Amino acid sequence: MPQAVGSRVQLAYIPEIAFGTTPPTPQTTAIEFSSFTGTLNADALVDPSINPSRQVSYARRGNTAAEGELEVVLCPDNYDAFLEAVCMSTYTANVLKIGTTRTSFAIEQGFTDLAQFRVFNGMVVNTMTITVPVDELVTATFGFMGTGTTAFSGTSVDVTPTAVTVKDKFFHEGGVFKEGGATVGYLSNIEFTLDNGYEQTYALGLTSVRDCVPGTLELTGTATALFESVAFYNKFIGNTDSSIEFTLTAGIESLTFLLPRVKYTAGSIPVDGDGPLVVEMSFNAIYDATTTTSFRITRA
Repeated sequence: MPQAVGSRVQLAYIPEIAFGTTPPTPQTTAIEFSSFTGTLNADALVDPSINPSRQVSYARRGNTAAEGELEVVLCPDNYDAFLEAVCMSTYTANVLKIGTTRTSFAIEQGFTDLAQFRVFNGMVVNTMTITVPVDELVTATFGFMGTGTTAFSGTSVDVTPTAVTVKDKFFHEGGVFKEGGATVGYLSNIEFTLDNGYEQTYALGLTSVRDCVPGTLELTGTATALFESVAFYNKFIGNTDSSIEFTLTAGIESLTFLLPRVKYTAGSIPVDGDGPLVVEMSFNAIYDATTTTSFRITRA
């Protein structure tokens, strides 16, 4: 019997029409990914009744819920559906802002060396973390939650998914990085997370998730800079409004990320040895009345 290996795992997705249900005769799109952890979680219900034998006399599985974490190397176009889903909006004239429209996906995971497939349904993008380091490719991690997963099947829901279009990957070289509206050259790492605050709900009669309901968006992150001046750190001391904007290029395509209004909530200058020092600043992004959003992506 063959041993399943990671190199033979494939992922594909399709937006759902009805929440929690794979569309009929779906045309899925393959996903290029570096890691995926998809699980069906279940509560463990144990009978607390006192038993003279000191042993548990009854236990069963309780409510279930699906979740998954998808890590990708960010590139143009291929992850637009997930970017739109985490922003709960769609691109308008190549501009994406925060909205209120939920999108859910059916995500099929195929273990092709075993010819076995399962589908995660009702998968909404609850979180997204973007990491822009100085020495690696730019990554995005999408955190999903959903209603459940199907049993394994020997047949894929779509034997001919739309293939991945190979694209150049984003790297910081050639990018433009702005802090407070001014182009700067001292930033050495940017990482931020959007969290939609989704909650899964249940109703009597079924153990699977009935719905996934979003909450208030929270956008937090960290900006690290070479310690060349106290001006950056003093924005934390002075509780000064600022902004973070950066453009990443891959070939002839680009994405510009804008956090138009940020508040620095913590700042530190760690000293560990005799090498170069950095300033580490934590921030919250909040609604900006001028741009009418707390987060914006522009593609070109």
